[in-house]
Parts: sequence; C-alpha cells; structure tokens
Amino acid sequence: MGYNYHNGLNALLRLAQEECDALKADLADLRAAQKAAKQSLDNMGAALDEMGRFRQQKLKGMLSTFAQAEAEASEKLRAVRDEMEKLSGLVDQDEAGILPIMPIKRTA
Repeated sequence: MGYNYHNGLNALLRLAQEECDALKADLADLRAAQKAAKQSLDNMGAALDEMGRFRQQKLKGMLSTFAQAEAEASEKLRAVRDEMEKLSGLVDQDEAGILPIMPIKRTA
C-alpha cells in the first residue's frame, strides 16, 4: 500500500506542478497583455493630447482672425458714424440757412 500511495502522491505532485507551470505561463501572458494595453492607452492619450493642442491652436487662430475682423468693422463703423455726423451738421446748417454755397465743379 505504501508504494501505490507514494506513486499516487508523486502523480498528484506532478499534476500540481504542471498546473502551477500553466498558471505561471498564463500570468506571464496576462502581464504582457496588460503592458500592451497600457502602452496602447498611453499612445491614445498622447494622440488625444496632440489633437487637443491642434484644436486649441486652430481656435486661437480663428479667435485672432475674428478679433481682427471685429476691429476692422469697428473702425469702418466709426468712419461711417463720423461721416453721418458731418452730414447731419450740414443738414442742420442747411435748415438754419447758414450752409455756405459751394460752386459745383463739372467734369467732362
């Protein structure tokens, strides 16, 4: 009975060792997969950061263009207002009868 018992324990020990080796291999595979997934996430994070920087630069450019267009439009509006004030003054002078008469130059 001792010999069979000993052989049975050795067989169980071999099975346990094989299972342990298989688990170690699975663990190594899982660690490699985890490392690859982390690298992939890092790459995606870097790509998202780059996209964010690109969008931010593009928006800054657009805002700068809009600000420049707004400044130009504001300047043109000031010029139109100034001209309207001049014309309004001429109308007031005309209504008051103090508008100086200017000769009209005719061109051919």
